[in-house]
This record gives sequence, C-alpha cells and structure tokens, in this order.
Amino acid sequence: MSTDFLQKFIFENIPVKGCLVRLESSWQQVQMRARPDADVREMLGQALCAAAMLGSSIKYDGTVSLQIQSSGSLRLLLGQCSSQNKVRGIARKNLEQQELLLNPVLSINLEPDGSGTPYQGIVTLEEGSLSKALEYYFAQSEQLESRFWLIANQQSCAGFMLQRMPGELVDED
Repeated sequence: MSTDFLQKFIFENIPVKGCLVRLESSWQQVQMRARPDADVREMLGQALCAAAMLGSSIKYDGTVSLQIQSSGSLRLLLGQCSSQNKVRGIARKNLEQQELLLNPVLSINLEPDGSGTPYQGIVTLEEGSLSKALEYYFAQSEQLESRFWLIANQQSCAGFMLQRMPGELVDED
C-alpha cells in the first residue's frame, strides 16, 4: 500500500491556493536507487516534494524537474515529477571538493511530452535553501507571492505550498 499523499486545495473566498505532499514509499524507492549521502538526503527529499507539488499543477503531459548544480562537492541534484505523478531523484557528488554547495544554481524545467515548447527558469540557491529559491522564482517570474515549507528525513519527505492568486486580498493574514 502506498503511503504517498498529495492534496491540492483552494480557499473559496480568498485568492489563495496550495498543495500538501508527503512521500514515504516513493521516497524510500528513490533512496534505494540514488543512495544519497546523509549531507544531501534532506535536500534531495525536499527537491522531490517540490517537484511533486509543481508537477501536480501542470496542465499538459510532461515533467517538472528541479535541478541544482554547484561547483562544490554536490555537483548535481535532481528532483523530477511527471504529470502522471511518477517521481525520481538523483544526486551526484565530487568527493574531492570539501564544501557541499559552492555557487549553487537552481533550474526549474518544464518539459512537455511530444510537442510543445520546453521552459527553463534559473535562480540562485540563496543560503542553500530550496524553499527560499522557489519563493524568489515565483515572485520574479510568475509574479505570485508564494511560501514553501519543505522537510525530509530518512523515513519520509513532505512539503507545503501556499500561493496568493491574482485578486483582491481583504486580509493579509
């Protein structure tokens, strides 16, 4: 029995939508294949949850990929989710480099299956925080005020997203 969960929601009387995701069985499968070191496990789980949340909102068949590249020891980290909610994760390290993240960059890739134009957005990974980078990306490129909370450990990973949609917000809270 799958212990993965994803729920999108929208508030009826205010222009706010969101998504809640918790991955357990998928996360366990990714860890068995990717075998992430303890120092990248949390970031890989967070990327997987963020990809699942973003993938749940695409309106076409395709994939959403969150890719972190760095000149530090963590060379590549990928969290990917298809429109059929299939996830995968990859982490590649260079053991010669000491610092985990050095000049990290986050790429958000939307890749339609078959025809369609792929899209890529790139932001810096400020303070090594995937949540902050995603919030900055949505503020700059989508003009949507967004908040992300992401967490991961060895057993599960989870994410929560809130986005303010266009429209009049009567109460800032």
